Amino acid sequence: MIKKIKIAIYSGTVPSTTFIERLITGMAGQGFEVLLFGVQNKKVSAIENTHYITHTNRVSKLLLFLKYSLLLYLFKAKDKKQLD
Repeated sequence: MIKKIKIAIYSGTVPSTTFIERLITGMAGQGFEVLLFGVQNKKVSAIENTHYITHTNRVSKLLLFLKYSLLLYLFKAKDKKQLD
């Protein structure tokens, strides 16, 4: 079984510029799993093999940060300690 390569992109805003959107479409079409991070300005149509992790304001950004920090601490404590 071949493991899919995950690529994370922080674009700042979702939807992003035309270049970034086409880059994501191309990489997803090649079989990569793409994670797109940023502030969601408006609703965007989903691209296959792409996961959108967005926030709309500072409170949701803080909650998202706490969620992933806790998950990292619980399941990969050694990596979290190295990251901190």
